Amino acid sequence: WTREENIQKIIQNSLRVPGEANADGSSVKVVNGEAYGRGIYAATDLAFGKHFGCGAPCAFLCLAISGARAPPGTASSRLVSFDSAAPVDRVRIYRTSAQLLPLFATNEAYDSQLRANAERVSDFLRKQMRVPEPGIGEVLYAEEAGNWYKAVVASCHSDGSCDVSWAAPYESWPNAKRIPQHRLRKI
Repeated sequence: WTREENIQKIIQNSLRVPGEANADGSSVKVVNGEAYGRGIYAATDLAFGKHFGCGAPCAFLCLAISGARAPPGTASSRLVSFDSAAPVDRVRIYRTSAQLLPLFATNEAYDSQLRANAERVSDFLRKQMRVPEPGIGEVLYAEEAGNWYKAVVASCHSDGSCDVSWAAPYESWPNAKRIPQHRLRKI
């Protein structure tokens, strides 16, 4: 959610990090603070962020690329060194405008239908951007519980999924089995 007066600027300029310029030369201002550093603050739950809209009729449903995401429990002072963070439940912070693609303006009445459409767009893009299967011993990022960690490929399966062992400092974690390709990223 955003304030109603911001909707047209977002449609024209996409989402911008505070301090960046819009096409008309105006600068994006910090409105609700920067408790976890400068960035674009987003909610994963439509109802959670509604009060930030101050009565606006809609919110933007976006696709997001998390990049290097801060692990759970990262100190607030260190969050700015990551591309994105989830410092509290239902909140995500993205450090650059390029990480977010607004797809739809939505509200409670249309949210579930538009989320399903966004999933279809996301699946289509994943298929178009499929990367070659990783090699045994390759170091990459693997998603676990919504966070991305360095891992080493132990084996790959015919369905494209891989088993991985975790890289430092998580090497004591149990190996992860059959991680699908969409949860694996090249470093």
